[in-house]
Amino acid sequence: MTVPTDLTLVLTVSSSSPSVLDWVRHLRESEELSQVPLFIVHRPGVEHVIDAIRLDVPSVRTAPLPEDESTDLLASVEVYEAIFAAVSTRYVAVVDLTDSPSDSIQALLEELTAGRTRVESVGLDLEIPCLLYTKQGRSMPVRAYLRYALSQGEAEQPLADYLGYLAVMAGSSSLEGIDPVSAEGAIDVQARVSIGQFNSATPPPWRYRLAIAERRGAVHTRAAADVTERISNQGVRRWENLRARLPLREVPDGNHVILVSLDTDHPELRVYRPLRPRPGLLASARTFLLSGEQPSEQIRYLVHTIRRARQTWITIQRGTGTNARRAWYRTMLRKDLRTILRDRNAGRRMRLARLVRLATAPLMRRRQIWLVGERADTAQDNGYHLFRHLRSMHPDREAYYVLDTASPHYERVKALGNVVRHSSWRHRFLMMHASVLANAYSVKHMIPRQWTQSGYTRYLAWRVGAVRVYLKHGVNVSANSVKRGTGGYDLYLSVNPMESTALRESSGYDRQVAETGMPRYDALEPGPRTRTVLFMPTWRRYLVPKLFSGMDEALVPFEGSVYETFLRSFLSSPRLHEMLERYDYRLQFLPHYNLREQLTSLPLTSSRTSLADTDQTPFQELIRGCDAFVTDHSSVHFDVAYLGTPIIYTHFDSDDYAQGHASVSWFEHERDGFGPVVYTLEETLDALEELLARDCAPDPFYTARVNAAFTYRDHDNCRRVVEVIDDVLEQSAVNP
Repeated sequence: MTVPTDLTLVLTVSSSSPSVLDWVRHLRESEELSQVPLFIVHRPGVEHVIDAIRLDVPSVRTAPLPEDESTDLLASVEVYEAIFAAVSTRYVAVVDLTDSPSDSIQALLEELTAGRTRVESVGLDLEIPCLLYTKQGRSMPVRAYLRYALSQGEAEQPLADYLGYLAVMAGSSSLEGIDPVSAEGAIDVQARVSIGQFNSATPPPWRYRLAIAERRGAVHTRAAADVTERISNQGVRRWENLRARLPLREVPDGNHVILVSLDTDHPELRVYRPLRPRPGLLASARTFLLSGEQPSEQIRYLVHTIRRARQTWITIQRGTGTNARRAWYRTMLRKDLRTILRDRNAGRRMRLARLVRLATAPLMRRRQIWLVGERADTAQDNGYHLFRHLRSMHPDREAYYVLDTASPHYERVKALGNVVRHSSWRHRFLMMHASVLANAYSVKHMIPRQWTQSGYTRYLAWRVGAVRVYLKHGVNVSANSVKRGTGGYDLYLSVNPMESTALRESSGYDRQVAETGMPRYDALEPGPRTRTVLFMPTWRRYLVPKLFSGMDEALVPFEGSVYETFLRSFLSSPRLHEMLERYDYRLQFLPHYNLREQLTSLPLTSSRTSLADTDQTPFQELIRGCDAFVTDHSSVHFDVAYLGTPIIYTHFDSDDYAQGHASVSWFEHERDGFGPVVYTLEETLDALEELLARDCAPDPFYTARVNAAFTYRDHDNCRRVVEVIDDVLEQSAVNP
């Protein structure tokens, strides 16, 4: 074993465990590594361990890391970059001191030897220290090295490929989506390799490829990947997205894994790494049938997981006719039995669900079940309106609405029939056989409470294969926050070309975007004049505990926030009350669902102001009945504009909103909005008084903007939605 002698070791110490000192002592006792220079990078609170190391190794150099790396990641990166710049040896390696020294020293020696051999075999000769990759180091220092190396100037070969090798080894690799290409017998694969938020601002100087291979064997098909920009929620662009078309004709029948590797002429650097399946990929997976150019070329495939493995598996089978269908059924039966009988990681409830589904599948195979919903306790948005359309126009379809019986909307939906109690046994049973899951907020709201979201996604969703439809609950003006790998929808509705373009650019969705309009628009007919102003501010994510995360406290206290101060001042303003009295109007205040507990306690000091309650008055009746609409950033302003009602936008906390809640938007209120934009309490009152003084007559300037904002402005939105769902169902094979 020939270990590089011209080497510096960077040791990361994160705890004060006695094993840290043992590790360093074993290192100094190693014949091969006893004389290598050492850097110690450490967290706060372990200074006594560092002092003890100095007693054994007086020449050691140290560098502290920030206390909380998650909030100051760049500072940690800069610590490692400074170390790489200070290293004078030819090689450098980073080790995280977590393993027991007796095993890890020997493993480190083997990895360092292999790393040096790899570098020499590709003829790499650098002016900076060459990082030798080891499995004992964390990914963050390797990503810091990539940033440091790329900052030195243009990376030429073979350096570019070596950096690409490090990116593949230390990057976070995930599979975001797969689409069938039936005519070519191929699949379009969307993947992502992330090497840190501080990297990838420019295209990488290396190339990636995607492949399908045996778990530990031959590569059956591969293709160079196009690298494109990924747009973060904050609008930051990074070159992380990979796309490639993989032909399946040469892939043998059976189970295979989908991998990413470096596209290089150096075999020493051509390592294959598994792609971790994103939740959206698994949630939308089902059996697909590729027809091919000839009938005899039919290929079935299914993307799935096996136990708790981080790989993405794809099962492939060729054949036509009855024998092929029976063979595929036997393949699926083996997967079911393996999970039911052997996979304890799935948990008792998921194993039971798979067993019940398997036993009842013959009875349900010819039935097409549509499950529609919103939140577990609401029925007033696009879910309700689509369901009402299905029950009135398509009563023969097996469409069910999932709703808590305690919901204030339950009796209204019950009158339509086919209401299923959320989390009931019947709900769970229908989830095992659903053909369509359509929700206005997120399909996660439709998961029974007895199941975990991760359990459903990993062990049941891909086996059921339901078409997932995002009906949405408003126009998505911040499309950057939408990611296919998270939601995994087969259909994502939009209302106009600008929204569609923004979604396709940043989300990973393409053919899934359907410009149909929203179902609730069918019920948007202006009501009689009520001389009512509806005040409807949206929420702030930093003022409430994070949704679905289990956090107990908000990032910013609600009381005393700019948001709370404005709302309190506006609602209790004597001037507001005076103008409502003078012009004979009322004001209704509708708090956002996510902040209603805090906002319902705000005092309303005038008889002309009241708290709107969607439990008593349906949401659409509130917006149909208002003569003017005041909001900050609520997407409901599109519905109001659809009706032709005048709008005022009050951006009273624009800085806080931009920093803590907003994403980059394709829709700017100043440029595209349907009414004036104001920024203070007095400006808000001025704009409202001007509107009331002209008896809420629309402004022709903003009316022209409204007319240009919608692809459709009719009452056929539900019909179009049902048609596109039917199209997807027709294109999708049914899981046996």
